[in-house]
Amino acid sequence: MNNTNTSPIRAALVGLGNYGRSHLGWMKKFALENRVKLVGLSEMNQDNIALVKETLDLLQPTIYDQAEVMFKELSGKLDLVILPVGIAHHAPLTVAALEAGHNVLVEKPLAGSVAEAQKILDAEKRCPGFVAVGYQNSYAKECLKAKDIILSGVLGKVKKVNGIPAIYEEDGSYWAFYENGNYAVSGVDTTNIVNGATYTFKA
Repeated sequence: MNNTNTSPIRAALVGLGNYGRSHLGWMKKFALENRVKLVGLSEMNQDNIALVKETLDLLQPTIYDQAEVMFKELSGKLDLVILPVGIAHHAPLTVAALEAGHNVLVEKPLAGSVAEAQKILDAEKRCPGFVAVGYQNSYAKECLKAKDIILSGVLGKVKKVNGIPAIYEEDGSYWAFYENGNYAVSGVDTTNIVNGATYTFKA
């Protein structure tokens, strides 16, 4: 990967739906810090492109209407392909990106079925790139510590996890869960965080 202290990560983004725009927002932040360079963007919907025109004018990626074409044209010119797309597209686009020589960050879940997940794993084995799944805070040090404690058995059998929120991003919003025992609104960054409230995450 082209990931030195002075060279930004060269990335391509597929899709500008809710998740795609969220990723784009982070990429804008990181681009201003010289940590990321958005090289390419694949989006067919011109309305979605219009929604983020100001950001795209700033970042100036090459825009494609077909992801597979972008993968091939940018082969060897990217460090990461980001796939915040519909679940049905996870496996085919991840495999296509891998086969074009790219590393891939695909949004959760990895795939819509075990068979599709296996196709991704098989492609990763035969291709030079890697696949990572965007499980948000799964790799945060706090979550890894909690995992170690749970797996150690010191707590016994865990049946439910409760959390008291601190600060999450800048707008104080999160995904969806139970707030003070009541089901919270579902959607990307649509549940307002209230200090002191208790939130329950249920599988």
